[in-house]
Amino acid sequence: FQAEDGIRDRSPSRGLGDVYKRQGTDRIILLGDAAHAMTPNQGQGAAMAIEDAAALVLALRVDPARPLERYRALRHHRVRRMQLASRRLGEAGHWPTPLRAPRNWLLRAIPDRLTRAMLRSELAPGFDLARLVAGDAA
Repeated sequence: FQAEDGIRDRSPSRGLGDVYKRQGTDRIILLGDAAHAMTPNQGQGAAMAIEDAAALVLALRVDPARPLERYRALRHHRVRRMQLASRRLGEAGHWPTPLRAPRNWLLRAIPDRLTRAMLRSELAPGFDLARLVAGDAA
């Protein structure tokens, strides 16, 4: 995808080699968008960077000399899930006009209980990570 202003959006399914290279080395580890950019549709970029920092703390506790593999293991699935969810939300937000009304109706028809459950499932991994960093895992 290339917008008129020249912004480019790379497909998240291009393979993991580039992602792993961009995360750094054992001496220099990238966090946030530098490690794993995502579309802004969920507004989670800063939250992912904060979670990255927490994961790096945990990785350094396990092996201060070689934290990168542990960091990758802690972050890969969560970040990937958020990248894809954000992309899907952005795509749905740009549906053509004939599909917008049914989309909006369907979104409004989702029960509040389900919306709250979905939100909790999105936030829980971040809270779990924070508890681990605090040494408070229960």
